[in-house]
Amino acid sequence: DACRIEMQQIQKIFSEYPYTRKDVVKLLEENFKYISEDERNSWLEKGKIDFIMSDGKPFYFTDFVANLKYRNPELMKKDVEGLERARRFFGKYQDLVFKYPGSGYPPQTW
Repeated sequence: DACRIEMQQIQKIFSEYPYTRKDVVKLLEENFKYISEDERNSWLEKGKIDFIMSDGKPFYFTDFVANLKYRNPELMKKDVEGLERARRFFGKYQDLVFKYPGSGYPPQTW
C-alpha cells in the first residue's frame, strides 16, 4: 500500500508540473506576445515561474501563465486580448454579479 500511495503522489506531481523549459518558452511566446523575449527569458532565469527539479531537469507548473498574471497585475493590464475576452464573458453577467443601483436586484447588505 505504501508503494502504491507513493506512486500516486509521484504521478500527481508530474501531472501538475508537466512542462519542460522548451515548452515554457513556447507558451510564454504564445501568451505574452506583448512582452519582449528578453523579459520573458528573465522570468525563467530569475525563477519567477514555479518549477520542480527531477533528474537534474526543471519541470514547470501547469498553470504558470495565470500565476504570472495574478502575481503581476501589470501583465494582466497589458493583455488587451485577454481583457476583451473577459469583458465579453463577464459583461453578460455584470448586473447579476455587481447589482448596480437600478439593476432590478435588491441591494445586498452585509
